[in-house]
Amino acid sequence: MRRVIAAVLAIVLAALGIVLVLRYAQNADQRALEGMETRRVFVATGPIAEGTPAAELDGLTEARQIPEAYLVDGVVTDLDDLEGEVALADVPEGEQLSTARFATPDEIRGRDDFELPEEAQDLHQITVPLGTARSLGGDIAAGDRVGVFMSFEAEFQQGLYVDANGEVRWLEDLPEEAGSDTSEDGGTDSLRLDLTQLAIEKVLVTRVQGGYVPAPPAAPAGGEGDDEAAAVEEEDAGPEDELLVTLALSGSDAERLVYAMEFGTVWLSYEPETAQEDGPDVKVVQLPELVGDVLQ
Repeated sequence: MRRVIAAVLAIVLAALGIVLVLRYAQNADQRALEGMETRRVFVATGPIAEGTPAAELDGLTEARQIPEAYLVDGVVTDLDDLEGEVALADVPEGEQLSTARFATPDEIRGRDDFELPEEAQDLHQITVPLGTARSLGGDIAAGDRVGVFMSFEAEFQQGLYVDANGEVRWLEDLPEEAGSDTSEDGGTDSLRLDLTQLAIEKVLVTRVQGGYVPAPPAAPAGGEGDDEAAAVEEEDAGPEDELLVTLALSGSDAERLVYAMEFGTVWLSYEPETAQEDGPDVKVVQLPELVGDVLQ
């Protein structure tokens, strides 16, 4: 009987010991914080992937009291401070959120740390000089996708015309019912053809020189000299008058771009991957009424 009682007591004491150990462990964090100044900061409760918008952090983080001595630089105390920003890199579970790990899309574009994706590594990379107005006002950076517009002015030799099928013919082949304007020497005035086309779509920008520069940080309050310095800094932060824009293109598209730069004009438009693609659209603003697509 004594052995049974001893065994029961041993079990009770062991269970009590386990309870006490668990309670001690549960209160360990609280005891560690006693006598230390803490701050309420946000910590990742699960892995946060690179590119995650700050608007999605509510379900991936929680507020915890962390001793001041263990806070990271730029620790986040309010998720509203990250409004409009995205994660620059993966944030592992348990890590404190830091403002240094987040940035706005415009700040990311201005970092100049673009890595060429694998699908573009076998393409031609061709650089073209473009004025600020022709390259999105200078607000263009590596990683952007752009549409390439090409414009031409084609002048036809006297004695030539373009028929309704888009074929170039000599004046003597012109049907009598079509009529023609003739000059005093029996020839015809030269015909000019103006056209513009969205020739290449969703082209990857791989490098920009002289282009997008993020706005400078706000200058601290000061005297008149500080205001002048801030004005000079803001002026210097703008794009240059001419940009060197490098695009990743196939061989045939690179040929078309070079031809347009040599014999026409080129404009770029911002065209993200989600933009709807348009069909060929050639606009003729002077005679003849119909021509073929000379860009193909």
